[in-house]
Amino acid sequence: MCQYCQGEGCGCGKTADYPVPCQSEIVGTKACSICKCQSMPWWSELKLPGSEAIADMMWDLESDEKFFPAGKMKILKMAPDSDAELVSSLPERMYNSTGDVVGAMIDRLPPIEWDKQLTEILWKYPADALAPGQQLVVGKDQVIMMVSKSGKPCDEFPEGRYVVSQSNCPLLAQESRKVLPGYNYSILNGSPLFFSTIFEFEMDLTTFGQTRAMRRATAKGMARVKVVSPKKFVQQFGRIFTSQQALATVTKFCANALKDEINRHELQELSGNTSLLETPLKQALSSVGLYPVRISFSYIGELGPGMFMASSGQAGNPQSAEQMRQMAESMRAAQLAKLQEIQQLMRQQGQPPQNTASSQASTPPTISCSNCNTLNPQGSKFCNNCGNPIPTAKKTCPSCGKLLDSSVKFCGNCGTRV
Repeated sequence: MCQYCQGEGCGCGKTADYPVPCQSEIVGTKACSICKCQSMPWWSELKLPGSEAIADMMWDLESDEKFFPAGKMKILKMAPDSDAELVSSLPERMYNSTGDVVGAMIDRLPPIEWDKQLTEILWKYPADALAPGQQLVVGKDQVIMMVSKSGKPCDEFPEGRYVVSQSNCPLLAQESRKVLPGYNYSILNGSPLFFSTIFEFEMDLTTFGQTRAMRRATAKGMARVKVVSPKKFVQQFGRIFTSQQALATVTKFCANALKDEINRHELQELSGNTSLLETPLKQALSSVGLYPVRISFSYIGELGPGMFMASSGQAGNPQSAEQMRQMAESMRAAQLAKLQEIQQLMRQQGQPPQNTASSQASTPPTISCSNCNTLNPQGSKFCNNCGNPIPTAKKTCPSCGKLLDSSVKFCGNCGTRV
């Protein structure tokens, strides 16, 4: 959809029918000469002063071709009571359009500043455009990165007070709506993204991966990081505009980096060797504008039964140990289900299963989930795959002796009707 036209669903400049860029990209035009749609007003994405009723009033006046020209008193009669004082402060003159009215309001726009909370990493100003003349206030231990509508990092501002202009935002100006020569007003399409330069946020580094020999391995640890290069951060992660998004995105980035590194090594190399993961993770974080204040691993090794016993740091944490035990049981159940699936396939193909007797002798009885048919160890109260409750088995297969749920009509192991 064209971002410059008011025509709903207009594809001007983006489809085969409209190969030329939309002419509404020029701020001063009233309509596009190609698609004939009415242009969005230059102020449409600004955060106007006053209440939301002011913006509603502007849109109403924009569509009223008979309202202008108008003096301040005529506009004041249309203004909501809550914003009468704002309109009263406008210069006493004639206005030819809503653009003239908004242009006179720019000096009355409040300064853009971040009322930072203790746990915030970053904050985006809640508007998609800036007007030259607006004020920027960058507080102590803060930095602003101007980000275009497409998520591209542009101009950076350290601590201080600034007035937004085309000259001090040259990169953002290149990404913004074009200005018709001689037109009174311009616009910068983008937003200030505030960053804290001192706040450190903590992430869980628990990651599961496979070694070079396809052995399942895990790493359990934590990291504390802070943003030191907003430009690199935005280049890597794009449109991340809240602290919650930033934390989730960086945590996922670390998990992927650790999986890649685990895949480059054998299990015996990884076991207990924390530097094999710490060093490349520090390098990965630095490449995206983050400084690793601290990285530590409490366990690196095989993922399987008893793995929670390998770390002394986990010995006093019964909750962590229980989670590890549940994961190990889930893995055993999945491996058992895969084995029985292979055996059943071999029976259907008329081939005798290999080591069937020994497998059945060493394999504990299982029960299938009535919701997803996953095989679970006998006695499980909940399915390891979907979490649904598993009823107590009430049937035994007359052919293979497998314990089955009371709702099962055919044995999932040998196919016998029960």
